Amino acid sequence: MSILKAIKQATSFSSYPTHATFPALPTCLTWTRLLIGLCYGVYLGYRNVSGGVGLLLGSGLVAFLPMIYVESILKANVESYEKQGVNFMYLGVMNALALCVLVWVLGYTMMNEEYEERMVLAHSVVKEAVKNVVVDVVDGMGGGDV
Repeated sequence: MSILKAIKQATSFSSYPTHATFPALPTCLTWTRLLIGLCYGVYLGYRNVSGGVGLLLGSGLVAFLPMIYVESILKANVESYEKQGVNFMYLGVMNALALCVLVWVLGYTMMNEEYEERMVLAHSVVKEAVKNVVVDVVDGMGGGDV
């Protein structure tokens, strides 16, 4: 099936797809979830959102928004896909969430380079302090003068 034909079928209002008439629907659903995860991750990263609320809302968007589209707009016969072993509820959700978090962290890091610079500085200070402690301990163990 060509990509354009799959997109046309996936965007047809009330097309009542079944596994026999539109076997590419699970693939389209996965790509839709990935696109939602990508866009939401970009939004979170560039808006400097931090905390678990963004992840909670992202999981809801990625999981339920495409399901509402498939069941309410397309009016797909979900049972025909479930008979073939396809579970729409979990199809591609973890991949889309992983993409969302990856893009979120990347965008957040790009928008907050001063935090990254501080972390690099703190890492070098800690590394130097550990090096000095190790040298002092090794020097103290060599002789009997304590």
